[in-house]
Amino acid sequence: GLDRCQAIHAEQNSLLQCRNVYEIHTCYTTTFPCVTCAKLLMNTSCRRIVYSQWYPGSDVVKSMLEKRGISVVEAV
Repeated sequence: GLDRCQAIHAEQNSLLQCRNVYEIHTCYTTTFPCVTCAKLLMNTSCRRIVYSQWYPGSDVVKSMLEKRGISVVEAV
């Protein structure tokens, strides 16, 4: 149901505030990005996402990111 969320996600807000999205290398996020945020990040120069909490059902999103060459790392 994340696609029905009316709140702006932290990743979306960060990208709106970013001076140049083509200077992003790593995105640090608390919860694994939803599909919408992942798609937005795929349109930047981001090559690594570090998260601390897995979001249930994110296997498809993780696969999508990795196919685009974006590594996904769980923070420990």
